[in-house]
Amino acid sequence: MKDKIGIALAIIGIIAILFIWPVISFGIGAFTGWVLQITIGGTVAEGLNMIFGEGKFTSEMIPLFCATMGLIGGFFRSTLSNNNKRDN
Repeated sequence: MKDKIGIALAIIGIIAILFIWPVISFGIGAFTGWVLQITIGGTVAEGLNMIFGEGKFTSEMIPLFCATMGLIGGFFRSTLSNNNKRDN
């Protein structure tokens, strides 16, 4: 009986982490964007306007933009490794 409860709790924990991690990622991105906004917000907004050829980015939009990019980027993580073993 205790084994079944342990397995059920482990499955529930994994599912909870899968749903909570995107929220945490969004929050970290929003905090980073807020720091950018209060430090160099105008420069970042001008840079985004130049990159995208628009005039609609303002420094108030930077936290939401960073949070969204952080969330999207979290789904496309990759790792690079070099597993070449050399025999000397």
